[in-house]
Amino acid sequence: MRIKTKNQMKKYILFIIILFGVLTSNAQKTNCECIVHDAKKVKADSIYTFSNGKSIAICGYREGNPNIFSEFYLNRCDMDSSLGFWDALRDCKVTLENDTLIIREFKLIANSPNQDLIVNVWTIEKFYFEGNKLKMKTLINPDIKLYTKTETNKILERYELAKGELDEDKMLLANQLFVAMISGSNDAFKYFKNFEKKFSLADGYFKEELDDLENMYLVWLKYKLSK
Repeated sequence: MRIKTKNQMKKYILFIIILFGVLTSNAQKTNCECIVHDAKKVKADSIYTFSNGKSIAICGYREGNPNIFSEFYLNRCDMDSSLGFWDALRDCKVTLENDTLIIREFKLIANSPNQDLIVNVWTIEKFYFEGNKLKMKTLINPDIKLYTKTETNKILERYELAKGELDEDKMLLANQLFVAMISGSNDAFKYFKNFEKKFSLADGYFKEELDDLENMYLVWLKYKLSK
């Protein structure tokens, strides 16, 4: 069944995250504060303390489970400095594992065996210390399933035959073109760039979903170019 609203998508993603394992918080309460976008400070929800005694605080919205956050800030407590903001469109599992703070972002990606949407870990961000120096690393989940050439050709053919207004079925096609793009298809890239011209936009939500896919592709491209 297609997810038709962002609220439905968020609930579905959060449900699936739970299936990835039992969620137990490994953070502690603290008086450390976070610097938010208007330069104000808010009390941290929890902190994550490393073996060198230094801590990173998290401030934001829990999504009903101790490790799941959306629309949150990270702050380095010993230097009172912000490490960034993760917006409301991102649903993340935050854990401290082997002295590394790991943020796993979850996305619906059309890479099931029949090219339907399923929940994937999309990006993995790592924060760790080497001595007193904080290191940060972001990577695309290397285990994301890509399309074979046969699967890609099937999606390209679907696009070529499709007509009419943008609807739920065509939005699934847009998601499939995204997977074809990151699988290396130049034709899929051209088709995706022409998507809004080929189909009339009937719903503002579809535009937001297309923008999200484009942003995901830019993240993918930036990561690949950096390797």
